[in-house]
Amino acid sequence: MVQSIKINLEMIESMIYYWKATTERQKVGEPFIFSMVDNPLMSPLYGEDFTKEGARKVLSAISNREIFKSETKAEGRFWNNQMWMMEDLGVMEAMTSPLKTLNLDHLVPALETDQDIKQLEVVFLPGHIDTAYKSGHRLFVNFFKITGVIEGSGFQIEGLPIKDFLFVKLKEMLQ
Repeated sequence: MVQSIKINLEMIESMIYYWKATTERQKVGEPFIFSMVDNPLMSPLYGEDFTKEGARKVLSAISNREIFKSETKAEGRFWNNQMWMMEDLGVMEAMTSPLKTLNLDHLVPALETDQDIKQLEVVFLPGHIDTAYKSGHRLFVNFFKITGVIEGSGFQIEGLPIKDFLFVKLKEMLQ
């Protein structure tokens, strides 16, 4: 039985600061960038194609207004996603605003399992290629896969309303 679902926006909140500060031409210090890429919540993003060092290089290059040449497709996508958010802070705000009020408590009764799970956690990340990652009782979701907010078709991921998408992924996680 699942008792609750927590929405974790820690990494997105850090990125909001980064995007705004960088857009306003403020220098985001290396210690802040290191704290972001070293955060354990970012670990699902890392692998052969995308490392902590790759994430740090992207964020540092953007902050320092340096030319960046990606070494992998994932690095390139991560860079592109960061630039997209800074291109129009209104887009970023339109995407983050609904997350701040997202509540999934109504899904708890429908998430049937024999396991006794105190809490499932949905973590939104500044990802690159994949849409979702699962680890333990955490579902990691690529923030950049959110669509429909600007177009006015609703808050969606992969063509599904976000709550439906999260329900499907949480259900898969429990199987």
